Amino acid sequence: MRKLIMSIAAGLMMAGGLAGTAVADRCKDVDIHVYNDFEHDGAPFQVKVIDFDYWDDTEGKWREENWIGNTLYDPGDDFHLVDNRNLEYVGEEDDVVIRVQFKYLTTSNGWSETLDSESAPFHCDDGEHVNVHLN
Repeated sequence: MRKLIMSIAAGLMMAGGLAGTAVADRCKDVDIHVYNDFEHDGAPFQVKVIDFDYWDDTEGKWREENWIGNTLYDPGDDFHLVDNRNLEYVGEEDDVVIRVQFKYLTTSNGWSETLDSESAPFHCDDGEHVNVHLN
């Protein structure tokens, strides 16, 4: 009887572990695209994407991703893939948001202060494609 109970307990623990893995893998392989439609005083500017975070709605906090580099985007170009990431803390929530940090190239002072643009909230599934307008 003891062996049966231990076998059932081990099976439940294994099933729980597999379920945890499935949730953790739910939002891997996410393509994050940006479109530079940023304007300052009515004029378009080149931007430099420097970082991004994502909103973990279950925990109610922003999750920082590793630095993505200083990638330049000209105004009005098509959407560009910034990166493909595993948003490993996202599970079953619907209100995931990508926040992209960027700077724009000023005409007189070099790069601006850091600005943010956010995606629309989405339900994240593996293979998700997320667009963020930099504006």
